[in-house]
Amino acid sequence: MIVGIGTDLIYIARVEATWNRFGERFLARLLSAGERRQFEARGCNPSYLAKRFAAKEAAAKALGVGIGEHARLCEIEVLNNQQGKPELQFYGAAAETIKRQGITSSHIALTDESDLAQAFVVLER
Repeated sequence: MIVGIGTDLIYIARVEATWNRFGERFLARLLSAGERRQFEARGCNPSYLAKRFAAKEAAAKALGVGIGEHARLCEIEVLNNQQGKPELQFYGAAAETIKRQGITSSHIALTDESDLAQAFVVLER
C-alpha cells in the first residue's frame, strides 16, 4: 500500500551556487559518506548534488515530515546500485520515522535536463 508520494524540482545552478558559497559545510550537511565517494568518483558534478538534494526533499515530502527534526538531509541516502538504479537508504531520525510509519519499501526516480534536476519518491508498507 502506498503511504507517501513526494517530488521535487530544483535548478542545478541554485545548488551549485550554494556549494560554491558554503563548500565543505554544504557537502557535509547534504551527503552521506557513500554519496560523497560517488560524487567525487563522478568528477564532482553539480547535477549529482542537485539530484541528491531533490531526492532527499522528495523523500521527506513522501514521509510527510519535511527536512528537520524527523529527517536530516544526510540521513537520507541515494546511491546507485551495480546497474545504475538509484536506491534509498534511511539512517538516524529518518530511519526511526520510516520504522514508526511501517514503511517497508521505497522507489525513486531521478532525472536532470540542462538546468533542472527532479526526483520522484514513492513509499510503501
